[in-house]
Amino acid sequence: MLPNSAITWNDCGTLGVTREVLGGTIDPGKMLSGLADAASKRGALILENAPVENLSMEESLVLRIHGSQVCARCVLLATNAESLELSGLAGIAEPKFTMAVATEPLSSGQISSLGLSAGKPFYTVDLPYLWVACSTKTA
Repeated sequence: MLPNSAITWNDCGTLGVTREVLGGTIDPGKMLSGLADAASKRGALILENAPVENLSMEESLVLRIHGSQVCARCVLLATNAESLELSGLAGIAEPKFTMAVATEPLSSGQISSLGLSAGKPFYTVDLPYLWVACSTKTA
């Protein structure tokens, strides 16, 4: 672990910062818009608030959405990756599990007690992947 690092936690032993790498923060809205724009330019359809009523996997994928059929070469389903058995997609789909937790803004004292007063976001490279960024309460 790096000396003088305030970030440590216990999970089957003491874990902490082993190295720092250059990085920064991003605007998540701009990133999502950029990904959506790039996907659209390559022919992807993004169907928000469009529940899939049926998914048929035959020669091509056929989705029934709002009573209409949509054919596709491939589909990204943004859903609970741990429920493939319930959806009938076990063995067919490949789950990518990500979990996010958001809290109300923390006070400076809370952030300090967590060892995050330097204001540096951090992430882990092992699984489960952990990414942390803090913001303080505003007046």
